[in-house]
Amino acid sequence: MTHLQERFDELKEDFAAHREEAQREAALHAANLEEKQVRLEHLKEVVFELEDEVEQHRAVKLHDNLNIAALEDFVRKLQDEKRDMDREIKALQRKYKDESAEWDRLRADLHAAVVVAGDIACSAKDEVEALRRRLLQARRENDELSRELEEQRNHR
Repeated sequence: MTHLQERFDELKEDFAAHREEAQREAALHAANLEEKQVRLEHLKEVVFELEDEVEQHRAVKLHDNLNIAALEDFVRKLQDEKRDMDREIKALQRKYKDESAEWDRLRADLHAAVVVAGDIACSAKDEVEALRRRLLQARRENDELSRELEEQRNHR
């Protein structure tokens, strides 16, 4: 029985050693599990933060896309306005050219009319002067004839 007792004591010691080993391993696994749970919680927070960032980026991208679309629409409108203004400028330039040509013709006609009027005025002035001289001459002749008539009346 001693042998059995020894074997029993041996097994008891082995069991105690295995139990301690199992407890150490269980404690180690528990520590690992706790560490992994902490890490898992941390990763969940990181995932949540990243998902939040993704949503924020999507919102910013959507906002940017809306702004880009609005700006592109604004640019199209400005291009249309520019095209319309270019057409209007060309039409106004043609009108200005036509009116300038008409104004030049009018000015030339007016200049010709002024020259003709000046010539007519000069001619009229010369004619008036000639008529004055003739009138003066006629008055002198009339006066002389009146005197002669008077003299003849007086002589008779």
